[in-house]
Amino acid sequence: MIGKGGATIRAITEETGATIDITDDGTVNIAATDKAGGMKR
Repeated sequence: MIGKGGATIRAITEETGATIDITDDGTVNIAATDKAGGMKR
């Protein structure tokens, strides 16, 4: 999911405006200011 050097995460956040946080235990949290941003990808 992360991609080389975080490229996938950066692309998703730039495209959708969502914030993505990955914790040390592998939990992924995604937050968006609107439903469209959260559902875009």
